[in-house]
Amino acid sequence: MNTTNAQATPENQPRPDEQAAVWQHRVRHYSPDFQDTYLRYMQTGDHSCLSTLGLGLLEHHVEELSPEWLAEHAATLNLRTDLGTDSMTLAEVAFAVEELFDVTMNNQELSELETLDDLANFIERTRNAS
Repeated sequence: MNTTNAQATPENQPRPDEQAAVWQHRVRHYSPDFQDTYLRYMQTGDHSCLSTLGLGLLEHHVEELSPEWLAEHAATLNLRTDLGTDSMTLAEVAFAVEELFDVTMNNQELSELETLDDLANFIERTRNAS
């Protein structure tokens, strides 16, 4: 995954309108619902957005599963056993998380992600730490 994560300082932080444009560019290939929820999360830090974002990431990267199935099983699904995803698919999700949320994820952290709650908690914990 990423080996460096540049820390923003006040003098190099984009203006709010520029930051929103960066966020919109990052999610341009995702569904409109995902885009709206992502922007809300990035602007407010609303933890309730993370379950929708986790499902959206899976819908985008695990093509053989329907959004309906994912939504129905979201509360109990295991990212490895229930989704039948291989390590390459999980790596794609990890890369997407890194890019979208400005975080880094090492192999150990990736191997510890089992549920959507784990993914949401990882995103929140690492974003709050930076």
